[in-house]
Amino acid sequence: MRLKELISNLDYRRLENVSDCEIKGVSPDSNCIRPGYLFVAIKGERVDGHSFINQAIDKGARAVIMEKGRGLPLKNKVAKILVRDSRASLASVCASFFGHPAKNLRVIGITGTNGKT
Repeated sequence: MRLKELISNLDYRRLENVSDCEIKGVSPDSNCIRPGYLFVAIKGERVDGHSFINQAIDKGARAVIMEKGRGLPLKNKVAKILVRDSRASLASVCASFFGHPAKNLRVIGITGTNGKT
């Protein structure tokens, strides 16, 4: 999928070096990055994914989604998408990448006090 198509619904703050390159996968885990992937840096309770941006680039990431005001100077001129909330951006990008599978789900609610298990 093309990068510009993936980020078209994002509420981004700034774009840098963004071209319409082909993205082959999306991951918030730098260990899972392969050449052509989009890396999404997410700050967790104990570890900040922004610390692994350059590692993801070394593994071949073509683009990085990161929160504005975080991260390190990037080694290469990869596409950099600065967002307010990288966790929400990951959800949006994954939905686009995988063809919005939630649109095909049917939701059924079971109510009552007893007997639902």
